[in-house]
Amino acid sequence: MEKLSTFNLSDYSTFHVKVVGEEDAKVSPFTKSGLKREFTEQLTGLGLSTDSGSPDFTVKISIDF
Repeated sequence: MEKLSTFNLSDYSTFHVKVVGEEDAKVSPFTKSGLKREFTEQLTGLGLSTDSGSPDFTVKISIDF
């Protein structure tokens, strides 16, 4: 796992923003469909695939603020 950045939700000065071209932009994964899509893309990048019918393992993700 790679830590990309650290930010404090109560201190906006800790947020770093980068404006990129449309082709480089990603949708925030903090929606159910966006997170599933991002997770699937990352698995595909590792040479893995998803199969909800007969999975080899199940991932449960929990995000707290």
